[in-house]
Amino acid sequence: MQIQANLVVTTSKDIVCSRSIVEMIEQLPVGKYRIVIEEQASVCTVPQKRLLWMWFTYLARESGTPKAEWYTYYCNKFLESGEHSIKGMTSSQLAFLMMQVQADVASEFGIQLPQPGDDNYNYFVREYSIK
Repeated sequence: MQIQANLVVTTSKDIVCSRSIVEMIEQLPVGKYRIVIEEQASVCTVPQKRLLWMWFTYLARESGTPKAEWYTYYCNKFLESGEHSIKGMTSSQLAFLMMQVQADVASEFGIQLPQPGDDNYNYFVREYSIK
């Protein structure tokens, strides 16, 4: 049996819980339990996903290989077996995948994929964001 609740601790150390912890414990049948409190990871952002797909669009244009094939190739290459999609990834997981893709594209194909802060990034966004 698993019971979940959302807990938020604010910067002023206020605690907001979506359910009463005492009530949840009282509802449990007799037995031994383990209580785990872990940080809730944030879901990857739309700008992250958009940049990844701009990269695949760029690679498609340069290589003639469809961007969906680039996506599949890198998901298969870098994600754990059984995972073949970025769906449900946290922001940090997607950032790590994107670093792996950038490094691989640079070493295998000699292409530097732009990222925010690069001199040519705004041009890249204008060129590939609507393709």
